[in-house]
Amino acid sequence: MSSCQEDRCPLCGESNACGLLQGQQPCWCQDVRIDPAVLDEIPQAQRNRQCLCRACATRKAACDSTDS
Repeated sequence: MSSCQEDRCPLCGESNACGLLQGQQPCWCQDVRIDPAVLDEIPQAQRNRQCLCRACATRKAACDSTDS
C-alpha cells in the first residue's frame, strides 16, 4: 500500500480538504500551527507529498507530557 493519494490525510486517511489542490488560495492550513510531534508521525514516504486534514493538524501529539 505505497500509493499516494494527495487529497487524503497521511495519518487518518480522511479528506485533507487541501485548498491548493482545489485551486483555492490560501489553504485553511496557512493559519494553523501544527505540533511538530504530529508532523513526526507522518510516514517518511508520505512527507511533503500529502497534507494533513484539519483534525489531525490541530490535535496535540498523543505522547504529550502531562503537567504533574
